[in-house]
Amino acid sequence: MPPISFNELPYFSDLFCDYINGNPALKKFYNGSFKSQEDIAAHIEHLRNQTYQRNALTDILALQNKTFHAREQTFAHIEQLREPDTFAIVTGQQVGLFGGPLYTIYKIITALQLCESLAAQHPGSKFVPVFWLESEDHDLDEANHTYVLDHAGALLKLEYERERGTDGNPVLSGSVGSVIFDERIKAVLESIEKNLNQTEFHPDVMKLISQSYAVGNSFVRAFAMLLQGIFPEEGLILLDPMDKNIKKLLAPVFRCELETTPRVSEAVISQSALLEINYHAQVKARSINLFMLWKKRAFRN
Repeated sequence: MPPISFNELPYFSDLFCDYINGNPALKKFYNGSFKSQEDIAAHIEHLRNQTYQRNALTDILALQNKTFHAREQTFAHIEQLREPDTFAIVTGQQVGLFGGPLYTIYKIITALQLCESLAAQHPGSKFVPVFWLESEDHDLDEANHTYVLDHAGALLKLEYERERGTDGNPVLSGSVGSVIFDERIKAVLESIEKNLNQTEFHPDVMKLISQSYAVGNSFVRAFAMLLQGIFPEEGLILLDPMDKNIKKLLAPVFRCELETTPRVSEAVISQSALLEINYHAQVKARSINLFMLWKKRAFRN
């Protein structure tokens, strides 16, 4: 069966299709092409010559992944990150109910396959898969539900309803990742148990989901435990950016943004103007690219 081009499918932007197809006109916007072995090799050497706080980061990752019930191969990959010839293949997604959209799984599979492919092409280097748990997202109404197919093959919405105050209004939740599941999650689990088709996989699937999305677990821990259960032997490393120790490692980046603002925003505006000649702007520039969490609220400039 011949492959179907992304250009023939709906919803894919012209910029995406041109990037996938290797349009040379995009070279001025991207630092190399993923299709060019020479560009990939050059980027690996560039990274090899950089200095990173590898030991501090691996110590944090080891502690985090222990709480996520990671297996032996994950910790082996974490230890490899201490070595200067080891590189991370990073993907990520907002932490959502029951793993969120299906493409979360596709992202991970792609990262795993890319690690294998790069290791075969560059035998002097090691590549490990890392998944960034987007736990600081504040859109709980986007993350608190998902859809499954019921017995009739129809889409069924499963939702962990927001907590409401005595006035009937939603209670501020802060970062999605910090939301703790209470007794209301049991009704959602009962619904998925009732509506999922009974197959030979059903008992194991429900066991994994129930253990992950249990009362007392946070959104981020539940999401992480689910991923480790789906990929138990692949050595997937999970990273939760809400960790205060991660913030300490990033302090120089935050300081640079504060001290040089609005330099980055001006660069974004400049590049967006060039992009919009033939495509659409990719991001909305802000005067400063930081936000602060305070009493379950996110404050920007």
